[in-house]
Amino acid sequence: MTVCGKKVVTLQPVMTLRDILLRISPISDEAIAHFEAMTDEVCMKKGTIILPAGKRNRDIYFIADGLARAFVIRDGEERTYWIAAEGEGLMSLHTYMTGEPSYDSHELLEDSRLYRMRVDDLRSLFEQSIELSNWGRRLFERELAMMEPQMIDLANLTAKQRYKIIIESHPELLQRVPLEHLATYLGITPVSLSRIRGQLKDMY
Repeated sequence: MTVCGKKVVTLQPVMTLRDILLRISPISDEAIAHFEAMTDEVCMKKGTIILPAGKRNRDIYFIADGLARAFVIRDGEERTYWIAAEGEGLMSLHTYMTGEPSYDSHELLEDSRLYRMRVDDLRSLFEQSIELSNWGRRLFERELAMMEPQMIDLANLTAKQRYKIIIESHPELLQRVPLEHLATYLGITPVSLSRIRGQLKDMY
């Protein structure tokens, strides 16, 4: 892990911390300054497990530039259930809510620039004012709101239908997410995904 700096890395942040905070919910300059004071900027390599399963993860990350996935291991195989890009937050909601070890892991799929904050500092900010607390409520509401459609789609749509949704709503992910991770995200094998891509290649 390398602390980001002009003389150390060449990555340029796509989103500032201010951009990310305002994307989640409107917030005052004073509140943003509180966040900035408790956040550091880090760069990590592709393949880094930033939030490992089985640990009480103490940090929350926001992606300025990069890509990550959340996955669990079932029957000895990795199953990706969440993919996050610029502007998204990364944390163990289970650990945050219960204090228990995380049941999933978060891995970087690209060299990434991240804003890192201690969960204890985040809790402290929420206790300082109604404004900060309301922002935190919107953060968690947003995370849950984004996860719910994925769970519903997984239960009700075919793999081909889910793949078409990705093509139409997040086509950039098709170039950035490795085939094997995209396949488990859809709940199928890489061979099945290749077959679906072949069937749809003339449509998109």
